[in-house]
Amino acid sequence: RAAAVIRSHIDAALCGGATGGSPAVRDEEPGPGGDVGLGGERVDAPSEVEIRRALMESERLYHWCLRGSWVPGYLAGRGLRSAAGERWRAGYAPGGWTAITSHLRRLGFGDAVIEAAGLARRSARGTLIDCFRDRVMFAVRDERGRIAGFIGRARPDAGAGVPKYLNSPQTPLYHKGDLLFGLHEGRGLLERGATPVIVEGPFDAIAVTEAGAGRYVGLAPCGTALTGRQVAALAGVADLDRVGVLVALDGDRAGREGIVRAYEILLAHTGKLSAAILPGGRDPAEILQTDGVDSLAEALGRTDPLAQVVIDAHLDGWGRRLEHAEGQLAAMRSAATLIAHTLPIGTVETIQRITCGRSLSALDDELRPVVNAELPEIAGQLPAGAICQIVRVADRTGCDHSEVTVEVANAATRESLLPEAPTARDPMSDPAHLPRATESAATAALASTGFPCAALHPRHTSGTSALGVYWESGRHEHGPGRARTSHRVNYRR
Repeated sequence: RAAAVIRSHIDAALCGGATGGSPAVRDEEPGPGGDVGLGGERVDAPSEVEIRRALMESERLYHWCLRGSWVPGYLAGRGLRSAAGERWRAGYAPGGWTAITSHLRRLGFGDAVIEAAGLARRSARGTLIDCFRDRVMFAVRDERGRIAGFIGRARPDAGAGVPKYLNSPQTPLYHKGDLLFGLHEGRGLLERGATPVIVEGPFDAIAVTEAGAGRYVGLAPCGTALTGRQVAALAGVADLDRVGVLVALDGDRAGREGIVRAYEILLAHTGKLSAAILPGGRDPAEILQTDGVDSLAEALGRTDPLAQVVIDAHLDGWGRRLEHAEGQLAAMRSAATLIAHTLPIGTVETIQRITCGRSLSALDDELRPVVNAELPEIAGQLPAGAICQIVRVADRTGCDHSEVTVEVANAATRESLLPEAPTARDPMSDPAHLPRATESAATAALASTGFPCAALHPRHTSGTSALGVYWESGRHEHGPGRARTSHRVNYRR
């Protein structure tokens, strides 16, 4: 009991004291708790209303406990003083075992509600202990601004065995794959045309929004890779066809893998995708902390097409094998398969119809170019992002654009690429909802360097002009001693 009293005094000191009608924080000796009726029978499962009330009271306590804790100094050191304000309402979870549990019990909440809200869990002894202890706290809100759960960041000097970030467990209200941190806080800016920026963590999201000055809104998945449900929630707030999506993940291996995964998911909602080139492989929060707001804003303005970044990440994995002809050919075919996997289902089906399910050849047995009558029609079906990728693969592997296009078509015609059911890509798998290619200066510039395509009927997309395309035949060298026929495509407005 003496230990419990000591802990309660420590928590009170960390929270600055319970004065002025603010919630008192006292740690109690963990007890068995439980919600039972007078006769010992089980009570009904907690209602959604009760769980939401418990979450609201917890957020109120966390925010009040900010005063007197280490969190304000930590936020200031990271250049995020504004995180303590009303937009983000950073908080502090006291370090005691049952600070939030005891507080909610005193407010009349039963243990079943506290546990169902993801605020506490059962210890090995069966007692209820707080999930979040001695952490910076941020609420995660749903599309209506209601608190669904929390993200907590450990103090900088926490032990090696302490997870840096901790998310609420799965609850009736908190589903990690459905929620984006920062979406509610940036909703007004997104509705007014700000660009959504996908980042890794909550501090990155805050840094982007604060440095963006209304131009950018940072959004972070809640402890999971980006999901289709999260992007669908974003599409319900922002006009993605108009503003697009910017991805700003770390430059390390995990970050590159995250970019590749995000690309296919985002393509189901918009073709206007780009990636920020962050200096030194740092994340947005690090840039803000070390270089300031202006440097972060400038970094967000330096972008490449996401389609190109995805292909570069894929080809970078081939390393020194790209120095040899065999490696270049294998890498090209591998990249072509990746491109085919990210094509809209409607495009894949059209390519299969054009080729009648047969494979095409770029060269004959004597390595002479083969003229494929189907190639111009196939090229006309490809989205702008795929065109950008084909040009990039050709440039980096020394292959001709027509060879890459043939390999993409062959990969698309393989039966294994087709999903078993239209639901494989969520409701967006309906061809009527497939993303349409949009024109960008970067894509047009790359495509104009050479791409096999015959004259096409102009295809219009919302807010863009048509793409006009025509043949331009010629010959040029590709690799030692190999002359190939190239067909250059020129884009004109």
